Amino acid sequence: MLFIYIIAILFWLGQVKLCIAVINRFIIFMKDRTIKHVLTIVFAIFMFLWTPTLFFFYSTSRLVRDVLSFHPTRFSSWLFLIYLLYGVFLIVRANVRAFLKHLRCPFPEDIRLVTHRRILPKQSSQWLPPRFPLIFGKLVNTLNDYYSIEVNVFEIFFERLPSAFDGLRLAHISDLHFDGSLDQRFYESCIFETNNLKPDLICVTGDNISDRDFTRQAVETLSWLRATDGVFFLRGNHDFWIDGAGVMREFMRQNCRILDNRAAVLERGSEKIRLIGVEHPWKRRRDWDNFLFEEDNLFTICLTHTPDNFRRAANAGAALTLCGHTHGGQIRLPFFGPVICPSRSSRMYDQGFFKRGKNVLYINRGLGSTFPFRFRCPSEISLFVIRRKIFI
Repeated sequence: MLFIYIIAILFWLGQVKLCIAVINRFIIFMKDRTIKHVLTIVFAIFMFLWTPTLFFFYSTSRLVRDVLSFHPTRFSSWLFLIYLLYGVFLIVRANVRAFLKHLRCPFPEDIRLVTHRRILPKQSSQWLPPRFPLIFGKLVNTLNDYYSIEVNVFEIFFERLPSAFDGLRLAHISDLHFDGSLDQRFYESCIFETNNLKPDLICVTGDNISDRDFTRQAVETLSWLRATDGVFFLRGNHDFWIDGAGVMREFMRQNCRILDNRAAVLERGSEKIRLIGVEHPWKRRRDWDNFLFEEDNLFTICLTHTPDNFRRAANAGAALTLCGHTHGGQIRLPFFGPVICPSRSSRMYDQGFFKRGKNVLYINRGLGSTFPFRFRCPSEISLFVIRRKIFI
């Protein structure tokens, strides 16, 4: 009987893995926020519960008995067993990959972590708790990392960086999702922490709002960001779905610089670098790589909302690509990793650094979300000190 228990647990873990895969492949891309949340919760509950019920039918169902004892006698039991084993295969493969990744260097070559700190603002106990749409919100919020902020400072070395820009301090935040779910003072604290890093440049890579009524509040709050070489903004999918024109209008009213499929050139003396903003695919431009990358060999930093644009950006010559969108998975479960990653590559691009040749991608976990719950995945502010690589 112990063997049956173990097999049932393995099959259950496999179904949880399949549940996560289906949510990331299909449900997460739905535009309607309510339908997406309801489908996610209903489907997750179903997938979590249906496999354990198999055990209760062990003594009465021949199909269940054949599968759990690994002695399929009919075609239907063979199919059922293969389906359940596929889920087990997925979870074993994911954990082997995670283990091998852990054995390797935590950061790619030419990148190092300078400082890492996690802060919970002193005033957070007085803030409104995240607005959680379930009756057991208080219980859930005891596990919620939403008001925790992780501040990471990295050094990145590039061969082609102009010497005048050696030591450029670039701050990156993303996915604030203003919609009233979080206390305004949390966002003000994030702005303070970002400015306190004394950046030369600040990049905000989209999903500024999740509710039309908060467009003006979001842009006014973001307008408090300060950097010597400028603050640059993008719109993300939620901005476009909810109030794309309104977000653009408010940014222009506040004299903010928004890179809607456009480029900006930063100059220091006679040397230049290019900063480009890509809002594709929500503001489509089929030739955006040809349009934004010119044949002038300028060192280029690409801002985009989704990591799905990284391959094209790298192929077009962007040395560094910054994005958000995935929220780092938002909920990171032991053995399962990130739960929700809205990327066409599914959970391959969840958070942190990735490389394609010499081109670097960084995925920021963001500061907000449409679903106000984080577990083992705190909000993030990143600072990159960009260095010129010198060969001795």
